Amino acid sequence: DVQVVPFAIAFAAGGRQHQRYGEGDFRGLMVSDGRYQWTWLGHLGQHTRYRGAGPALDSLAAHHREGGVPGAISGLVCAPAAQAALGLVAATWLREDTLRAADRIHRCDVVAAAYRPRLAGDTALVRRELWISREDGLVWRHGFRNEERINPMDQFVRRSQFVTFTRVALGGRPPDSLFAFRAPEGSRDVLAFEPPGQRGPNLTGRAAPPFVLRDLAGGERDLASTPGKVVLLDFWASWCGPCRMTMPALDRLTREFAGKGLVVYSVNLREKPEIAAAYMKKYGYSMTTLLDPDGSTAQRYGVSAIPVMVVIGRDGHVVAHLTGAHGEPTMRAALERAGIE
Repeated sequence: DVQVVPFAIAFAAGGRQHQRYGEGDFRGLMVSDGRYQWTWLGHLGQHTRYRGAGPALDSLAAHHREGGVPGAISGLVCAPAAQAALGLVAATWLREDTLRAADRIHRCDVVAAAYRPRLAGDTALVRRELWISREDGLVWRHGFRNEERINPMDQFVRRSQFVTFTRVALGGRPPDSLFAFRAPEGSRDVLAFEPPGQRGPNLTGRAAPPFVLRDLAGGERDLASTPGKVVLLDFWASWCGPCRMTMPALDRLTREFAGKGLVVYSVNLREKPEIAAAYMKKYGYSMTTLLDPDGSTAQRYGVSAIPVMVVIGRDGHVVAHLTGAHGEPTMRAALERAGIE
C-alpha cells in the first residue's frame, strides 16, 4: 500500500512556526506566534494551547511533547535535509536522477548516507538516501528503505518512506496570518488530547466538593480555609509509576508559585502515613501531603484512576480536571487558566 501525506511548514523569526499535514479526516496543525503554541488534531476535533514557542526545527523528539504531535513533522520532514552532514559516517554515490520540483527539473546526485545512531545504546547505523540538486545543493528528496520482522515466524515486511519537497523558499517573510491560530469549526479546546471513548469523569466548571483531611503532622486542612486562593490537588500513591513521573514537575511548580496565590495539596490515597511521609522525605518534595485513607475524598472528585490533578479557581469552582500522567506544559496551562502564571 502507498500512502501520500501532504505537508506545509513555515518558520519565521521570534519562534513563529506553522506546520500542517494530511487531508480529509487525517489532518493536524501546529501554530506558534512565538508566545503560545496551538495544536489541532482533526481526527479528534480538539485543540490545545500552551505557553511558549513550538518545537525546534531539528527536534527529532518533538513527538514526545504533549500537545505537540504535529511538531514531529518538522523533525521528520526538515531535519534530515537541513542536517544531511551531521553525524555522517559514510556516503556512497548511487546514480544520477531527475526530480520535478519548484516548477522545474532538477538534476540530482542520489547518495546513500549512513549516520551514527540517534539513541544511546543503539548500534545500528541510520541509513538514508538523499537526492542532492547539482544546481542549488539542496536536498530535494530523502528517505529510507528497510525490512522488518513482524512476527516470530520470520515473516518480513518491506517499508519505504520518502519525503519530497515540491517547493522551498529560503529567506523572505512569510505572511503574519500563517502564525495566527483560528480554531476550525467544531473543534473543542482541551488541556490535553482525549482519545475517543476514554473521557472519564470531569468536574470542570462545577463547585469543588468540600473536604477536611489530615496532613502528615496530624493537623486538619479544610478546603474552605483557602478562599481567594488557587488550589491544586494531586491524587497519588507511592506504588503508582505515573504518579511518580509527574511529581518532580509538580514540585517545581509548587516552589515557583509559593506565595503567589497557589496552594498545592498532594493527596495520598489509602496508604499508611509513614509510607507517604517516607516517600516525600526521600525525594525532598515541598508539597503539603494530605491523607485520604478510605478514598472518600477521591471518590467525590471522580477519581477512578491515578494520578488525577484538579485545579480549583479562586471562586471555588473546578478549572481543570486531568486524569493520568501529564507533563509540565499541561500543568502550567491548567494553572494559567486559573490565573497563576
